[in-house]
Amino acid sequence: MSTPLVSAEEVAEELASSFARKRGVVGVVYLGALARGYFDEHSDIDIVVYKRRGVRLGWPREKEYTYKGFTVDLEVRDYEKELRRPWTPEERWVFLNARIRYDPEGLVRKLFELKARLTERER
Repeated sequence: MSTPLVSAEEVAEELASSFARKRGVVGVVYLGALARGYFDEHSDIDIVVYKRRGVRLGWPREKEYTYKGFTVDLEVRDYEKELRRPWTPEERWVFLNARIRYDPEGLVRKLFELKARLTERER
């Protein structure tokens, strides 16, 4: 019998793979319980897709929906905009615990190294 984490990872992988195949996508990231490995029946699947500026994926910037019995919280972000925009302490903390699923050029890793750092006071 499959655990909630294994089942959620299978669904997340299916979704991430479909976005990774799209032109203009530079990265796909898992957040929350899925990224930390403690997914249970009360958790949702949190995915962030990074795309090039001006690329349209045919998907809203933020959407919560049910897919294969899981609540999916999906967010689409412009990579170039994220480079320029300051992140809040809450965002930095969330992305410190992210799991990068797709990052063929290493751009998302570099973004996180630049943006997802906490100051001594925030730790």
